[in-house]
Amino acid sequence: MSVGNQVWNDINQDGIRQTTEANISGAVVKLYEDNNMDNTPDGAAIATMTTTSTGLYLFDGLKPGSYIVGVTPPTPGSGLPFKSTTGAGEESNPNLNVDNNDNGVTLVGGETRTNFITLSIGLEPKNENPSNDATKPDSNSNLTVDFGFYQPIKIAGNVYFDINGPTNVDGTPIGNPSNTQVYATLVNATGTVVGTTAVNTTNGTYTFDDIRPNMTYTVVLSTVQGVVGS
Repeated sequence: MSVGNQVWNDINQDGIRQTTEANISGAVVKLYEDNNMDNTPDGAAIATMTTTSTGLYLFDGLKPGSYIVGVTPPTPGSGLPFKSTTGAGEESNPNLNVDNNDNGVTLVGGETRTNFITLSIGLEPKNENPSNDATKPDSNSNLTVDFGFYQPIKIAGNVYFDINGPTNVDGTPIGNPSNTQVYATLVNATGTVVGTTAVNTTNGTYTFDDIRPNMTYTVVLSTVQGVVGS
């Protein structure tokens, strides 16, 4: 028996691998036994490998049984660390054998793990894509256990009491003008509020973490949290 398959950069965070999305190489992948099928490993990993240049991994020579796969993504060359995607395409039960979607559901330390997957002789899915196991019958190899990760974006800035108008920032940081707390609100292109945070009353700073990339946003201020201000 064998189990695999691919780790990819889920840029749009929908949990489904598109051909235009890059694969992630150098991710550490571990295989655990889960004989009682409680979604908790039965001890330490029984095998470890890293994904190839095309994001592929494969654990081969396995006996029939139930297993858990865990992935620790590599540290990116720039930007924030990878996070496991939680898009609508995420599949919490890898035994459904849907290909090219995200199966990582549980974060333990820095490792994202699947729920248990049971391997049975002659009953595994066929014609998975991509196929990276040519050593045994297709029905003995499950190559549908994929993992999607993404790099979140961070947006940060300051609010100032500006003395002389908009040309230059020449005032002092402020978060509570007229003793009223100000909130920074992140709004997407359709006008929907996707984030809100209180502006720091001491230094006027605000930060939005874990923002979806490749989207257009506007930052507006409000005295009511979560409401688009003017």
